[in-house]
Amino acid sequence: NARYVMDKIGHLCDYILFDSAWVGYEQFIPMMKDCSPLLLDLKPEDAGVIVTQSVHKQQAGFSQTSQIHKKDHHIKGQARYCNHKRFNNAFMMHASTSPFYALFSALDVNAKIHDGEAGLRLWRDAVKTGIEARKEILKSCELIRPFIPDQVDGQSWGSYDTDLIATNKKFFMFEPDASWHKFEGYGEGQYFVDPCKLLLTTAGIAEDGSYADFGIPATLLANFLRENGIIPEKCDLNSILFLLTPAEDMGKIRHLVAQINRFEKFIRDDAPLNIVLPR
Repeated sequence: NARYVMDKIGHLCDYILFDSAWVGYEQFIPMMKDCSPLLLDLKPEDAGVIVTQSVHKQQAGFSQTSQIHKKDHHIKGQARYCNHKRFNNAFMMHASTSPFYALFSALDVNAKIHDGEAGLRLWRDAVKTGIEARKEILKSCELIRPFIPDQVDGQSWGSYDTDLIATNKKFFMFEPDASWHKFEGYGEGQYFVDPCKLLLTTAGIAEDGSYADFGIPATLLANFLRENGIIPEKCDLNSILFLLTPAEDMGKIRHLVAQINRFEKFIRDDAPLNIVLPR
């Protein structure tokens, strides 16, 4: 919550740097608006805001494309205000335009793509695609499951209408003392699952955090998917992550679900590893 951070430490700082490397699209998703420092209504006593974003991760940028935002009109005229020329010169001390023309062009393209209502529409569709992906996996997969609450208000997560889920954060919230995960030590409303991070869990760890009798290392699923043209972002022992962007569509999602079903069938059939991962 950007406002919470500002209220807690803003009076101690000239500027606050928010590293939004793994997001940058929160401005365009209503349920994530409280995460966005760029949407804050700032007062003269608040700190200036600097936001860094890795555009190449889930927005429209070539590899390594990133950008810095500065929001500080509310402190203009104060001694701590850093004007554009000073800020830009400090940045250019560590960069050269010559090798980066393509990256700068990508930033312009990304800004234009998100201009006006387009950004809201693009990310609304991306969120809905992610919800439909989770529903498809819930319906057809047994060993691989999406990392979301099993139930919300006494009703199964997948039974709710997609449009409702897409506009209500409660479907992604970590509630204290919830039983669908083992995270501890957080407060009410502190964390929620990013709807555009498709996180799946593999069999092996029970809901109480203990190891189950049977498990599937997620790295096996990750390598299986790579062999079949699907590139996950990363995986841990029993979790695998996919980054959702406006470029995804249900055709890609159904291909992912179909491959996960193939993988589960190999597991049930106790297929040899050289069949599952041919080399």
